[in-house]
Amino acid sequence: MTDDLRIAALDIGGTRIKAGLFEGMKLVQTAETDTPAKEGAKALLKAAGDLLDSFQPFEAVGISTAGQVDPITGIMRYANENLPGYTGTHVQEYFANRFNCPCAVMNDAYSAALGEGTCGAARGYTDYICITYGTGIGGGVFIDEQP
Repeated sequence: MTDDLRIAALDIGGTRIKAGLFEGMKLVQTAETDTPAKEGAKALLKAAGDLLDSFQPFEAVGISTAGQVDPITGIMRYANENLPGYTGTHVQEYFANRFNCPCAVMNDAYSAALGEGTCGAARGYTDYICITYGTGIGGGVFIDEQP
């Protein structure tokens, strides 16, 4: 990663939406807001996008989200009652169109596990489990460095 590459990171949870802006490997800005979950998927995506507006310009967005997401298409396969109307939402497409940049989307618990293996408590281990809990419960398992 070059020092001048600006990447926005977004975590969409059932209670809070959190965002960060990285320049190279350095976190330079953060923001968060309540998740308007009960207002539906459109309100949720708008609130998340509005949070990223103050970070512009940036070259890409990495998104972790509650629920089961197809990481290839960025479409929500399933979200429980914590995020009503979120199942079937085209998360990747929404942010790619809104900010005209590449976007990657994956499950928040899997993102946490990947982060712990890359930079956190599981760094250097080939096999590990990461359990997350908050509004919901999730986890990620890595065996032989593979999810």
